[in-house]
Amino acid sequence: DTTRFRCYLAKPDLKWAWGELLAEINASSSVRIFLETPRIMTEHEFAAGFEETMDLAELAGITSFVLNDLGSLSLLAAEPEFNLWAGYGLNAANIESVLWLQEQGVKRIVLNLEMSLHDILRLAGGNLPELEVLVQGALPGMISDICIPAGAANPIKGETNCAHQCLQHDYYLIDSEQQRYQILTDYQCRNYLWAPLDLGAFDSMPFLAAVPISSFRIEGQRYSAEKLGTIIRIYKQGIQAMQVGNFADYQVNGRAWLLGCFPQGLTGGALLQDWS
Repeated sequence: DTTRFRCYLAKPDLKWAWGELLAEINASSSVRIFLETPRIMTEHEFAAGFEETMDLAELAGITSFVLNDLGSLSLLAAEPEFNLWAGYGLNAANIESVLWLQEQGVKRIVLNLEMSLHDILRLAGGNLPELEVLVQGALPGMISDICIPAGAANPIKGETNCAHQCLQHDYYLIDSEQQRYQILTDYQCRNYLWAPLDLGAFDSMPFLAAVPISSFRIEGQRYSAEKLGTIIRIYKQGIQAMQVGNFADYQVNGRAWLLGCFPQGLTGGALLQDWS
């Protein structure tokens, strides 16, 4: 049932073209559409893109937002007609932060990516908002205003000329184990460092379903449409197997199919760091 899935439309610069946004929505009439803000927004970015984004949302009939910074939250919380969710950028990592976000009018919270299964278990009980956890997707790491590709290409101290090296090649940092941390750059020249392996918490779904988790999140913006479709089917079939008490039988095949999409492997990340 596709109506059980939501689509988050996210762009790092908050600058959707009108036709582009409306085409996305018209092509996804059976899927609930949210707009999601970046993890970092400067005052300039608010002034340049936020008001236009609100105009686009109104034109498209979008009233649901996933927010990753306190500035966006403070602006939209004053509008009672909006349905507000907190993204993992708001760092809900304990009961105090979850309850504070609930007081701001947030209806659902994507938990902090550094929480373990034990941390999530401690949230059980109480009148909490709906909670969501990332189970599959690329893991973000450091965000830097210092351009790493430019620094590598121009090591002379004080060199400020930008030749847009970040747009010409794929760049990585490589650690002592030869793991590659991809560097991506946004239109404000901020560098985003990504973990070498994507999160894959397929095996932990039965536990997460038994604690106060309302939904599983799959970050698909770095996957092809074909790959993302395969991943969604694997997780959806896993959920269906759990519903009939048959996950153990499906688990071996599901894990094998998922690893077939990621021959380099997957990681349990912080989610599984203290679980055995």
